[in-house]
Amino acid sequence: PRRSFAEDIEEGDSRYMAEEILREDYANLPKGDVFSLGASLYEMCLGRELPANGDEWHEIRNEKLSEEALSRYSKPLRELVRLMLIHNPVQRPSAEALLASGGPGGILRTESEAELVRERAAAEEYRRELARMRASGGSTRYASADPSSMMFLR
Repeated sequence: PRRSFAEDIEEGDSRYMAEEILREDYANLPKGDVFSLGASLYEMCLGRELPANGDEWHEIRNEKLSEEALSRYSKPLRELVRLMLIHNPVQRPSAEALLASGGPGGILRTESEAELVRERAAAEEYRRELARMRASGGSTRYASADPSSMMFLR
């Protein structure tokens, strides 16, 4: 006999589970995993175990997080935790979306990815400056071969 999809889902620890998963609503199952990882990050910010039930358990699932605990960490990390713990799974970002965007403030980017983003931004700034100079009839000669220097001569 084949097992149902719901039977293939293994129960986890309620401290880390999204409310929709506990209600056996698996329509956004991968986003439940994002919630669980966010709960783990939040636990690290708190410096103690998350509650398994009770008022604080409900507060976490209603996006009422300890500002005191989060304030000790960088703004990108705080934003990442908040995004991952969004109550509505439709609004909660997927793992793919978080990784593709680099997360808040690029927190999820590797150093090489961050460098590539900086280089692309510098190249775009160079192109805009070049277009502005051409439009104003100015010279396009520049003092350095390095586009990021933006040291143009007129």
